[in-house]
Amino acid sequence: MSTLRERMYGKLYRLRTGYTTGEHWKAGVLNRYRIACEIGPLIGMTPKAARKIVRVVLDVVIQALRRNETVVIAGLGKFYTRHFTLGPQWIGKPLHISKVYFKPCKELKAAVNDNQESRSDTP
Repeated sequence: MSTLRERMYGKLYRLRTGYTTGEHWKAGVLNRYRIACEIGPLIGMTPKAARKIVRVVLDVVIQALRRNETVVIAGLGKFYTRHFTLGPQWIGKPLHISKVYFKPCKELKAAVNDNQESRSDTP
């Protein structure tokens, strides 16, 4: 049984982030949980095993980006980082910032653009 404090913290977290019951199935939102639920039946795995695989794959991508490597996923695109240094004139000492960028591949762009064109054609 959880304590009152743990229950309240969980409720505050859900209120701050907008994550409420059923939020992960909201139209237009595709997160790790939903990806796992969609690929699990396709490859004949349990939802728990599919969630673990998705989590491991995303962790590998994050670790590669932290090592300043470029991640290329065929059919999806390229993830890469760029590094910036803000000089001491703003904050007193140099600040090093890394940003993650995503460049979609041609196939993904074509698929999204074809889908948008078909939506605009229907009245």
